[in-house]
Amino acid sequence: AALNPSADTAYVALANGQLVALETATGLIRWQNREHVPLEKAFVDAHADRVFFLTDGGDLRAFSALKGELLWQRTGEQTLARSATGMAITRLFTRPAGEDDDGTIDILVTSRSVQPLLAVGSGRGMLLWPRAQSQRQILADTLGRPVGTPFHYDSYVLTLRDDGRLVITVDNGAMPRVLDLGLTRTVDLPPVFVASDNGDVLLYLVESGGAVNAFVIHMEKMGEAKLLWRQDAFRNARITAPLVMTENYLIMALDDNRIVRIARKNGAFSRKPDTVAARNIESNMGYLNSRLYAVSDGSQGVPSRLMIFQMGDEGIRQESTINLQYEGRSSGVTVFADIAQRRGIALVAAGSAVYCFEDEWTP
Repeated sequence: AALNPSADTAYVALANGQLVALETATGLIRWQNREHVPLEKAFVDAHADRVFFLTDGGDLRAFSALKGELLWQRTGEQTLARSATGMAITRLFTRPAGEDDDGTIDILVTSRSVQPLLAVGSGRGMLLWPRAQSQRQILADTLGRPVGTPFHYDSYVLTLRDDGRLVITVDNGAMPRVLDLGLTRTVDLPPVFVASDNGDVLLYLVESGGAVNAFVIHMEKMGEAKLLWRQDAFRNARITAPLVMTENYLIMALDDNRIVRIARKNGAFSRKPDTVAARNIESNMGYLNSRLYAVSDGSQGVPSRLMIFQMGDEGIRQESTINLQYEGRSSGVTVFADIAQRRGIALVAAGSAVYCFEDEWTP
């Protein structure tokens, strides 16, 4: 399942094949569309009056955010993006000359298929690039098997491969460059990219052996990469959920039933204050207003649980636990701030159900 919330509407792709728009305040269904494929690995994003929906099979669709009407679609046979790994909504700086798609934004898609990186216009779903067979082949040879969502910065697209190499491409799909980051293990979880104030890009990633790495990418030098720090304290553990980033920390769930945090500045980690017990965290966590939200997977006779942790200078402590009426794996939790109403919203999709929780928001 996948979630993309706004202040008043949550757009949810459920594992049973439904794409649903829910009123955030009440859970009222505004519209729903029945897809005919499982949506465990779907991606949903919204911009202005449109909702964009990408399936694992590479089918890309745009819907009216108001009524759920299908505006356009491109099938997996057209995108050649089966086994999709991510979708980014952005605006390309260097669109191909003569492009007549009238969309105000563009869509970047990564996949582990014939076409590992492509760009589509939001207006009518026109393929922006790659178009020529030569460009398709260059990108296929260079991108390999991407991990996570592409990151658009200035006029470049950054994509991490599962072998730990970083690919930087001009955002018209030209001149891809591969940077060897010197990793010794593969990368399975999505990396975290952050644009810094000085024009560089920070990259945080976890190797399959559990080592956490931080790099700075100097974009003015066409992507020269420098290792900032490496934390090997978790090299014998498996990181079970994508990294969560706060202002000062990276937060991880481990397969030894712990949630830990390390300092973004230098990778520092102190076992006692920076660790809390948490079982069966296998999906996305969320962070808002000094609170971490995580969902533990359920099993026969044991329901899934939403766990809320307080994050402070003194460490991490569990604040509350809420049982969900679902025994199985959830899609994780998505949190966002409704500043106008001074509240935080936590959304959980589990099976065919969506749970919404309201939390106090302090501006």
